Amino acid sequence: MAFFKEFVVTLIVFVFMFNEIKSQPGPTSSSKTYCDINGGNATYSETLLSSNTLRNISASGCPNHYNPCLKPSDVCSSDTTEATFQNHKYQIKAYPCFANATYNTTCIEGAIGILRNGVVIYSQSGNAQSCSDAVDSEGDTFDRCGGHADNSGIYHYHIPPTCLLKQLNIVETQSHGDIIGWALDGFPIYGPYGQSSNMMFKCSDTTRANQNDCVDSCGGHSQHVVGNGYLYHYHMIGNVSDGVTDPVDPLPSSYFNPYSIGCFKGVLTDYSYVDTTNIYQCTSNGYNSTFSPEILSGVTTVYSSTDSSSNTNTFSFVIICVIFFAFMCIN
Repeated sequence: MAFFKEFVVTLIVFVFMFNEIKSQPGPTSSSKTYCDINGGNATYSETLLSSNTLRNISASGCPNHYNPCLKPSDVCSSDTTEATFQNHKYQIKAYPCFANATYNTTCIEGAIGILRNGVVIYSQSGNAQSCSDAVDSEGDTFDRCGGHADNSGIYHYHIPPTCLLKQLNIVETQSHGDIIGWALDGFPIYGPYGQSSNMMFKCSDTTRANQNDCVDSCGGHSQHVVGNGYLYHYHMIGNVSDGVTDPVDPLPSSYFNPYSIGCFKGVLTDYSYVDTTNIYQCTSNGYNSTFSPEILSGVTTVYSSTDSSSNTNTFSFVIICVIFFAFMCIN
């Protein structure tokens, strides 16, 4: 009986040590540190600089939710993550303006915006050279929240970020909701629903779209003023997943492509963000006469679903049940 009691105590200590270890950053290699697979390392902050004309954004780049690697087993295992700390830093226009020409983003394989959980968004492309649709070529590696890491460890979304949308209560209400992030041209990004709780479609999709509330080829529109007075804003559009199933289910239908931003409507402060030397000029303000830039808080609290967003919670629950029944038997 004494041995059995010692075994139970050891089991208790193991559970606490296991949970503590899982809440820490992942292993560090010579060049990178892996994020917590359960979402514990997300950071996001923004401030206004240069007489409030620049929005300064900093983020770890780690997602705030369960983020297993879902690539083939010869690449990684599903109990590990490929996401690594990135220390993202962007300075974008706090007073956005319309450019003299749009800048096509559909084949960019890199960040074109950043969301309030500190995760960057990519274009529809899964490969910059072929410009292939990432939903078709990589969709089976998107986790339950809609994201995955590229070969450099940069975690990102191509499609609507289900778990962030749920945390902002946008999915449950199917509402236009709050700003979920910023495009690199300074215009705000919203989720997949419109002003009347309608699913947003491209205006060119005349069969499905509400022509009074739809997005243009850039993935945004100016059909109504939003926020503190923005005259244009983007939407990440597509089917919203269940937030539970790995890989993500369902994936957005192809008629939602490009899913995020198809082209920049505004001017970037630094075009090196998208690896180009093209420079565009402002032609008019992207805000109304009453506008003043707001500061948004980060959404970095760890997201968990009713299914449990981590194997840790399930494991701990089972062990605790074993401990409880063991003590019942002892007594």
